[in-house]
Amino acid sequence: MNNNSTTAKDDTYINSTRNHPGGGHPAYGDLPPEYLPYLTAYGTGDDLELDFDYEAFAAMQSKQGRSGSEAQGVQASLSGVTTGYGYNYDERSHNSAGPFASPAAGAYARFSSPLMDSDTDGEPEDQHGVASEGGGCSDAEEEPQMIRLRKPRMTYSSAEHEALVRVAVDVNPWGAPYRQKGKAWQTVLETLQKQQKFLGASVGTIRNKMDAMIAWQADNNCAQGRIVNNLSDSTKHALAALLDRASELKAMAEHATEEEKAKAQKKAEDDRIGGEAIRSASLATFRKRKRGEDTDTESDTENRPPAQLPKQGRLAKSASSTTSSFEQRDTTQKLVKVIAAGQQRQEEFQKQVLTQMQVTNDRCLRVLENLATVVAQRLSHPDTAQ
Repeated sequence: MNNNSTTAKDDTYINSTRNHPGGGHPAYGDLPPEYLPYLTAYGTGDDLELDFDYEAFAAMQSKQGRSGSEAQGVQASLSGVTTGYGYNYDERSHNSAGPFASPAAGAYARFSSPLMDSDTDGEPEDQHGVASEGGGCSDAEEEPQMIRLRKPRMTYSSAEHEALVRVAVDVNPWGAPYRQKGKAWQTVLETLQKQQKFLGASVGTIRNKMDAMIAWQADNNCAQGRIVNNLSDSTKHALAALLDRASELKAMAEHATEEEKAKAQKKAEDDRIGGEAIRSASLATFRKRKRGEDTDTESDTENRPPAQLPKQGRLAKSASSTTSSFEQRDTTQKLVKVIAAGQQRQEEFQKQVLTQMQVTNDRCLRVLENLATVVAQRLSHPDTAQ
């Protein structure tokens, strides 16, 4: 039995450096060691989820020639672990082939909190139904609890994981002020979904994935880093520097005050707006230059387009010009804001420099006055000076 006194709800983080694979959750101490490699923990606190890899477990059973009774023993252990530590699991109807006989490909059983169901008014859900009185049905005759196999977890591509890290480093949700972290992570998710990435995912999903990738950066052999180990080698190399930066931002946020977090968040937002404005301006300049080059190359008579464009073409060109005009106006407004902010910072710096110069000038004047007084005294009393 694990001696860790923290409970599942009080466990603030699944520490991948503990002894057990998959996170070292205190509940894992109730399972035999040979089953621990098939358990993985995701999330924290009330969002904690425990995954049991039935496909790998069934393959292990088949390879070692274990009986179905041992599988039922594991099932009972899982039942005791999840209910004993405040976590329940979903059931399905009894299957005569046993709980681990024919798992779906890549299937996992997910254990999630809370234990109490909202429809039971705080009472634990009856897992077996209400037995009829006098039916003679004893606890020993009850069917063993069967775990329902759920569909596999949603998988995301290497490009999506790389985009997640880039956007997270750009937004820096770890440095968000108090009560603003959730909003910052929501901004990360919305930015990704605008790029057609992580569609259907939740904020908790991307937060857990970022925590897992940062843990992998610290220890490539940790259980949480399984999602990174499944990515391509090129993506791993691209993520290395980005995850280093993400780790630095997270560590800085853990030791920063709320005022420092607010300043860092403001600076990151200004940098992001300035970068977008510069990119938009560069793109607009490139488009103008490209249109000019196309006009020069079409100066020959044989390559000249028809004098009268089709009606549909004129409308499309008009719509394109209108869109380009709005983009240029928006870019100009952003540039004006960035320039104004830069001028304000420059004025503040100049004021500080002038103040420092005035203080230095006053000190020099006092020194010169003292020196003149000493010289005058010596000239008025030459004998004393000798």
